[in-house]
Amino acid sequence: MEKKLDKDGRELRKQQQFRSFGVEVVDARVMHIDPTPQYQERMVLVQKALAELAVARQNRLKEQLYGLLPMKPVDPRCDAGKNEPSDHH
Repeated sequence: MEKKLDKDGRELRKQQQFRSFGVEVVDARVMHIDPTPQYQERMVLVQKALAELAVARQNRLKEQLYGLLPMKPVDPRCDAGKNEPSDHH
């Protein structure tokens, strides 16, 4: 389906029948939508792709952060990740 354009290159819109009665729609809300199975499948693919991009972005930021922060060695005498020697003998 090819879009039709006016002389200024703007997309022509189909004249809605209610316009002939002098009605102008200023705001509208979609209360229910029943998408086709093909549309639903496409949206799932889009959501998965966006999720993968978000994870990749987070991983890249972590790599950049860890690359900038100097890592000090962990003392093997430390308790569960605390970097102070334990008093347990």
